[in-house]
Amino acid sequence: MIEVEVKVKVASAGEIRKKIKAIAKFSDRIKKVDAYYTLESLGSYPRKSLRVRKLNGNCQEPATKMVGASQVLEHTRLQDFSNLESHQESERRKFLRFATAEKSKCLMYQINFKEKLSYVKGVHAKRETEFSVSDIKGFLLLINNFGFRNWLVKEKISEIYELKRNFHIELNNVKNLGWFLEIEYLAKPKEIEKARAEILKVMEKLGVKEEEIIKKGYTKMLWERAHGRF
Repeated sequence: MIEVEVKVKVASAGEIRKKIKAIAKFSDRIKKVDAYYTLESLGSYPRKSLRVRKLNGNCQEPATKMVGASQVLEHTRLQDFSNLESHQESERRKFLRFATAEKSKCLMYQINFKEKLSYVKGVHAKRETEFSVSDIKGFLLLINNFGFRNWLVKEKISEIYELKRNFHIELNNVKNLGWFLEIEYLAKPKEIEKARAEILKVMEKLGVKEEEIIKKGYTKMLWERAHGRF
């Protein structure tokens, strides 16, 4: 699937929440704690990262097949992450997110790989691949052996509102950054332009202007804040 999304800084969470509730149905409230790992030097902002996520929300079964550490290792070989450092700056950025999903008393672990495809009118389009892992210790050992190092921890509380299938709004309170609005559409490759148009329509309904869109990601903002550049 292709993740098509937009992000906006929110001045008043209460005001935008009322507007969201008028067009979308509340689905969940989840706490997300993300730890980021990279193979790159920690002297500058990493271009590629592994994201280790812990989620706390309602309990549900994972949508993807559970796999063990040996299967993850084989998948990793196929993706050839050992060559990550050899990629040039001009190439498309690729992100591998490792998510720990803790919903009530349920616990699962997810790997999420994203590749940036385009950025048009403030709307990102990223190719997304996601699967689950049952052997967390094995996977952490794997990335440690590959040389990944932790460089950032991000915490946020997300209120999720459903517009329709594969189309939702998130109201996020990010620690040390504040409130943000995200509108996300999970689309098929041929639906990217349709998804962009749908997102822009929702922005209009919420009274959000295109010039309010933020291109920069949370990790970049947190990194700049930690280094006195935000």
